[in-house]
Amino acid sequence: SSDSNRSDASLADEVLRKALSEEYSRAAALLASPGLAPLTADTAEQLQSLLQPRAVDALAAAPRPPRSPAPFSTKEAKHALRTSAKGSGAAVGGARFEHWRVALASATALASYHEVLVRVATGDLPPTAAAALALSKLTPLRKPAGGVRPIAAPAILRRLAGRALLGKHKKELAEA
Repeated sequence: SSDSNRSDASLADEVLRKALSEEYSRAAALLASPGLAPLTADTAEQLQSLLQPRAVDALAAAPRPPRSPAPFSTKEAKHALRTSAKGSGAAVGGARFEHWRVALASATALASYHEVLVRVATGDLPPTAAAALALSKLTPLRKPAGGVRPIAAPAILRRLAGRALLGKHKKELAEA
């Protein structure tokens, strides 16, 4: 079918792009992957059956806690961004790590980036921002034996805050 040919051509283009970028393991992984599940009503139904629905109380505006020391330094936040994967998938809203890398070019932008990550990591956010950051983008992957496997891509700021926290505590975690 023409959709299959288009899919094969897209896969070939992506494998070539990865190989030309010297990302050989990612190119090989693409070739071995069963790929994405088609974006159909059947796939949506399969994903929905895998999700565990639960009632979530609305976030109430809570008084802000007193400021505590930042859980990681600007240097650790910078390292989290600098070492983030290039070419990684987009999160909710289409954001990618590359979009945030411009903060590395300016001391003022870097200080603001650090402040935002500290607020994400400590939960010092307005309720609407916390609710938006709680979202994840689901991507349905095909399982080799049939069916779908949902892969969640949380907001980039959550991923960066997590990377900074893990970087700060990696020795402690390795010993645990």
